[in-house]
Amino acid sequence: MTTFLYIETNCIMGMAKGREPLVISFLQNLPENVKIFLPSVCYFEALVALENDRKKYNNFILAIDIEINEAKRNLISQQAKILSDSLDKSLIDYEQFAEEFNLTFADVLQLLKDKIELIHPTKNTLEETLNSEFLNENKELRDNFILRCILNHCQENQGITKAFFSRNSKQFNKSEIQGILQQVNLNYFADFEKLINWIQ
Repeated sequence: MTTFLYIETNCIMGMAKGREPLVISFLQNLPENVKIFLPSVCYFEALVALENDRKKYNNFILAIDIEINEAKRNLISQQAKILSDSLDKSLIDYEQFAEEFNLTFADVLQLLKDKIELIHPTKNTLEETLNSEFLNENKELRDNFILRCILNHCQENQGITKAFFSRNSKQFNKSEIQGILQQVNLNYFADFEKLINWIQ
């Protein structure tokens, strides 16, 4: 029996940040009866998240540089010397960590490219999102758009076993959202291990 599994942006970022080793392992050894689907807009949202992380890294490095320079200007305090040496080491480690994340992000995109199918918004998706009665707060519009893409795909593929994985339980595990998912026979999971057991 074929199972459709839907994922979204925070799954991409979770894999890139080392939070989802089970997802990576599952994708690398994807069962033949499982098809993975991702709304195409999630790629763009992941790039925005990547840009935000890079800004955060750059701001942190700039702040550390300032503190290092301040400590080195202190010619009296022995503690200032210890601090500047420690921050120098931390800065090197942090830059290596940031570079590792960039490489992992690229690896995750390559893995997804080979394993998933994209869902593209329809002409009505944006209008449905703006007129929706659920997930309609300003900060939830993107989640609503993603959910609309998934729901439309589910409606086009009735009679197939379907699951949706997202750690974003604050939005997707609301009782009203659960009712909507049940209408299209879409099973929601916030825990990937439970999802794997359900698939098996």
